[in-house]
Amino acid sequence: EQWLHNIHTAIALNVPHISAYALTVEPRTALDKMIEKGKVPAVDTAQQTNHFNLLM
Repeated sequence: EQWLHNIHTAIALNVPHISAYALTVEPRTALDKMIEKGKVPAVDTAQQTNHFNLLM
C-alpha cells in the first residue's frame, strides 16, 4: 500500500518529524463539488482510520 510505503520512506530518511492530518472536505469548495459530481471518491473513514493506525 502506498501509505505504508511512504511511512517507511520517511523512516528510512530519518526525518525528525511527520505531520499527518485527516482530510476535511469543506462545503462549497472545489473538492466538495468534485466529490458531488463523482469526479473524485469521497473520503473513506475506514481507510483514514487504517492510515492513522499504521502511522501510530
